Amino acid sequence: MKNSHNNILIPPKLPFLEAICWQTKNVYAFSLEEMLTCYERGWRYRSLFNNLESDEVEFIKTIAY
Repeated sequence: MKNSHNNILIPPKLPFLEAICWQTKNVYAFSLEEMLTCYERGWRYRSLFNNLESDEVEFIKTIAY
């Protein structure tokens, strides 16, 4: 995990976020709130991309609370 916002560590790879935000050059520049908003909007595509890894799932749980 590399960057952190508000003491929340961001995993070095977020493949699902990158997939649902394909038009964005750098999803790692998003704020935690922006990331959560993207996850919420793109959540219905999780079975389509089928690339949610355990680190990313734990990260989503952390920023959702």
